[in-house]
Amino acid sequence: TATADQLGKNPGADMREGKLTLPLIYSLEKADALDREWILAAMARPQFDQEEFESLKTRLIRLGGIEYTNKRALAHVQLARAALDIFPQSPSKYLLELIADYSILRKV
Repeated sequence: TATADQLGKNPGADMREGKLTLPLIYSLEKADALDREWILAAMARPQFDQEEFESLKTRLIRLGGIEYTNKRALAHVQLARAALDIFPQSPSKYLLELIADYSILRKV
């Protein structure tokens, strides 16, 4: 499980704020009625505890939402790096490449 330092925010913060993230959207599309009902009910609750977050994370992994999101993020990083290929190597380009790579290092 990722820590707040690894994520750059508290785990489950988006969920607690009712934000629909790509892993959630994808997983809701793939979920059966029971999983969809559980996810939507969890999102509707004003308080979302760590146990519910872990249960949600397990569902997102099982339903493929995490893997799908990771693949999409990697594809975007590859596009970003390819767009930088037209520029000569420089400290600025190097920093942009590092930022692109860093964006996919966050854990679930």
